[in-house]
Amino acid sequence: MNSQSGVATPAGGIFTGVLVILALAFLTELFYYIPQAALAAVIMMAVWDMVSFQLVPKMWRVSSEYEYCVI
Repeated sequence: MNSQSGVATPAGGIFTGVLVILALAFLTELFYYIPQAALAAVIMMAVWDMVSFQLVPKMWRVSSEYEYCVI
């Protein structure tokens, strides 16, 4: 949420933390009825911007080159 809205101060993290705590305190019973697949989709979309997809092929090649290396 903070990265999408361009928040650049620690106050954004504090606001987000308070919002999460309030949601957990008052809406926990309602979360029971949300399917796990929907919750997984929410988490996946939240971390989508944290993954650099341009680096995945490079890391794949590097890891396969050193797969049989004995340290």
